[in-house]
Amino acid sequence: MNLIAEIRRQLAEHPGAQCEEGKNWIRYVPSSDQGFVAELSADPDRYTVAFDGWHEHFGDAESAVKCFMFGLSDRSRLKIVSRGGTPHKWTVESLENDKWVEVSATGLVFFTFWRQARVEYRQNTLIETTRDK
Repeated sequence: MNLIAEIRRQLAEHPGAQCEEGKNWIRYVPSSDQGFVAELSADPDRYTVAFDGWHEHFGDAESAVKCFMFGLSDRSRLKIVSRGGTPHKWTVESLENDKWVEVSATGLVFFTFWRQARVEYRQNTLIETTRDK
C-alpha cells in the first residue's frame, strides 16, 4: 500500500484539506487553531502517526492510515495538558455513545509538576460524521 497515495485518495473527497508531504510522510495542517496537526510517517519497519505531541507506532499501513484519518474526523479530539505554559501530556479521545472516551496518551517524563495544570481540547472536523446524529 502506498500510504501517501491512499491518504490523498481519501482526502480528495475533502477539498479544504491542506497537506504537506515528503517522500515517506504526509502532514495535515488544520485550517484553524482549534484543530491539531496530524502526521503519518513510514520507516522501513513501522509506521508512526502523530497528533501534535501524541504519537503511536503501527506495524501495518492499513492501521496507520485508519488512525491518521480518524484524527481528521469529528469523532476524535486531542486533550492537551500544560503546566507552566508547556504542554506535557496529550490524550486522544474518541466520541462513543455521545461521551468522550480516552483511547491513548503520550506524556513527558520530566515536566513542571508543581505548576497548575491547564487543559485544552483541540479537534479537527474535516471529516464530519456526527452532524446528522
